[in-house]
Amino acid sequence: MALWWPVFCRTRFVAGGRNPVNSCLSPCRGRSVAGRNRGYGATRCSEFSCLAIYMHIDPAVYIRNTIRSVPDWPKPGVTFRDITPVLQDPRSFRVLIDLFVYRYMRQRLDLVAGVDARGFILGSVLAYELNLGFVPVRKKGKLPFRTVAEEYSLEYGNASVEMHTDSVRPGQRVLLIDDLIATGGTMMAASKLLQRLGANVIEAAAIIDLPYLGGAQAMKDTGLDIYTVCSFDEGDA
Repeated sequence: MALWWPVFCRTRFVAGGRNPVNSCLSPCRGRSVAGRNRGYGATRCSEFSCLAIYMHIDPAVYIRNTIRSVPDWPKPGVTFRDITPVLQDPRSFRVLIDLFVYRYMRQRLDLVAGVDARGFILGSVLAYELNLGFVPVRKKGKLPFRTVAEEYSLEYGNASVEMHTDSVRPGQRVLLIDDLIATGGTMMAASKLLQRLGANVIEAAAIIDLPYLGGAQAMKDTGLDIYTVCSFDEGDA
């Protein structure tokens, strides 16, 4: 089903210059110039002139069509779903982030936690847009302070993810995000880490679900709510 998806023209000023640069990307969402207003649409932005236009498009289909499928990588028989074309195009990147923003802007979140490594890209941008803090869930041995770890199974062995012990406070409402859900092992381990630290994991989100690998269903079976923008079946080109 096609949707009317709002895109806004906003004028930004290049640092050190006076000439405005038009960027037809997104609404300013009513934030003040300092970016401190958390009430989207509540105030008028004095530095940006916004003119609404519309694309007749289903945003999830638009994002899915922008993802590049690379056959036989990293090994024969595997099709890699590459999100870099979504990130490098300003319009698709904005549509992607706005999908998450509009879903979570009223969820009273406290933090966004991103899974190493592409979850850092999505999570940090989303946290900025929602005026929230960001915390990383890293691979073992990458964090300098005191850590807590959670082990998960791989096809041939085990791996671990870690977080700083002071990453979250008990009772904080946290969104967990990554780029893709395959077997779900990494995200489930990250969710367990957050819960061990006392966080309330509101939802686990990703761009892509690969349902034939069963990860999203396994996560749902643990009681974790899941949101993904799109999915790819095993035979999809």
